[in-house]
Amino acid sequence: MCAALPAQIVDLTGETALVDFGSSRRSVGRRLAPQARPGDWVLINAGQIVGIVSPDEAAAIQDLLRDVLTLAGES
Repeated sequence: MCAALPAQIVDLTGETALVDFGSSRRSVGRRLAPQARPGDWVLINAGQIVGIVSPDEAAAIQDLLRDVLTLAGES
């Protein structure tokens, strides 16, 4: 199963973006979302931005992932 993780764009350089996952920063490709700009919340899968989401959508996904990780830890 693959999951796209939400992150916020910090900076752009050519076809890459520096994104902040909250606990780490990574450089990812932005060829699939060239319109993405610093401050945008995006979904990352396989090292690429695959979509732009609202801050509310990003927060909802982060909450869901936190819940899943919590449940997995209880097993």
